[in-house]
Amino acid sequence: MAKKQDIDLDEFFDITRKDINKKIDHIITDKQIVEILNGGKRLRSMLGALAFRACKPNQTNKEYQRALEGGVTIELAHGASLVHDDIIDKDKERRGKEAYHVKEGVGKAILTGHKMLVQGFEIALKHGKDWAKLY
Repeated sequence: MAKKQDIDLDEFFDITRKDINKKIDHIITDKQIVEILNGGKRLRSMLGALAFRACKPNQTNKEYQRALEGGVTIELAHGASLVHDDIIDKDKERRGKEAYHVKEGVGKAILTGHKMLVQGFEIALKHGKDWAKLY
C-alpha cells in the first residue's frame, strides 16, 4: 500500500475501490450474486474502508484485508436489500438493467437475496460473533 503523501485523494479512492472489488471477486463465487453486485458504486463499503484507512494509517495488510471483508459483508447485505426491495416495490429495473426478480422470478430472487445475507453472516462470523451482531 502506498504512503498517503505519495498519492492524491482521487487515487486514494480509486485504490480503495479496486481493493474492495478485488476482495469481492476473491470471496464471491456464486454467479447470480456476482451479477447482482455488479454495477454498484460500493459507497457503503468505500466509506468503511476509507474510515479504517484514515483512522488506522499504520495498519497491517492483514488488518486491512479484514476491513475489506467487512466491506464485502456490507455489499452482500445491501445487494440483498435491493433485490428484496425491488420485489416489494414491483420495480422492473435496477442499475439500468432488468431487475433480478423480473429476469429470474420472484422465488429465486427472494432465495438469492437470503443466500447473500447468509454468506455475509458467514464472513462476519469468521471474525467472531461481535462482527455479526444485529442491533
